[in-house]
Amino acid sequence: MNKKTIRTWMRPGRSVPALVLASAMVVTLGTGASATTNPPITTLNRTAIADIPDTYITSDGVTRRVGSVNGLYIVGDSDAYVLKSDHSGTDQTGWATFSHINDFNTPNAVKADYTVRLKGSTEPYSLGHANGLAYYRTPGTDYLEVGSFYVPTLKSPGDPQVAQINNQGEITKLFNARKGTSNKKIASIAYRGDGTWIVGTANESIPDPNDSNLIRRPYYIATIVGDYFELGNKFFVPTTTTFNIGQDIAYNPEKDQILIPVWDGKNTVGTATGLKNRIIFATLGTVTNNKVYTPVRWADLTVPASAATLFEFEGIALDSNGKLFVASNIVHPDGVTYIDRIHKLTGQ
Repeated sequence: MNKKTIRTWMRPGRSVPALVLASAMVVTLGTGASATTNPPITTLNRTAIADIPDTYITSDGVTRRVGSVNGLYIVGDSDAYVLKSDHSGTDQTGWATFSHINDFNTPNAVKADYTVRLKGSTEPYSLGHANGLAYYRTPGTDYLEVGSFYVPTLKSPGDPQVAQINNQGEITKLFNARKGTSNKKIASIAYRGDGTWIVGTANESIPDPNDSNLIRRPYYIATIVGDYFELGNKFFVPTTTTFNIGQDIAYNPEKDQILIPVWDGKNTVGTATGLKNRIIFATLGTVTNNKVYTPVRWADLTVPASAATLFEFEGIALDSNGKLFVASNIVHPDGVTYIDRIHKLTGQ
């Protein structure tokens, strides 16, 4: 979610553009069953690891502030990659900065910023909302030479939905997404293994038929076929009407779990605080079509108003040791200053 939109919902009497309703609970129930069982809830603790300051991109005499955190991925245990975009126009026209923070978890961290552009071009590419960040490399190869990062653009269906970029921020391939002959709008992405991906789609949430406090949000198992992400089996991940804004996703291959951060910044019940975050942990196993999954657990973090006027998990990643990190859009208690950061989370 971009800061311009955030500032809008904070103003009384103003509406907020609909965002991606993403995930929450995970259940082994049929689609006609209710997913009302609450899992164990733990309280997260946060430790600030690295600042993610805004960047500025100038092209054809126009300068835009790139200020909205969108995705995070950690290669090994020392290389963090972060994506930020500007959203100064519509979600179709966002420019983006791809950043590499070497030794990000140490005092010796070194940050390099790259404007996202098509390979061979110096002009910024309109990356859309750029709602997450995934990564894949062929096993046994040097990730700096062969590996690629994958960004869900959240553009209109029929437009490119996933951008493949190298470690210099250059787009090396663009993919559309479809389910059969139907074009889809990709909101989140994670590599699962064996050539398969998990993707979340936008504008496809449905009410839970048995519980008015839940919204069912579909994810798909996908494969790359030519220029397309081909969507296969769909599984449902219900989220509560309080935590109804979904973000980037991560996948833990050791536990076969999808990790889904959700936020209360536009909750449909009560008052949106913009300071409450939850991570849903769900074990998948064999994904069959139209299955509904319930969470193994929830992990919550509520930031006091004395620490921020807005605190929103956006990117989520695990390092090679299984440590959990998030990159967040954060607004200082003064309501004006942006203090985006990467945090290590414990207590989950």
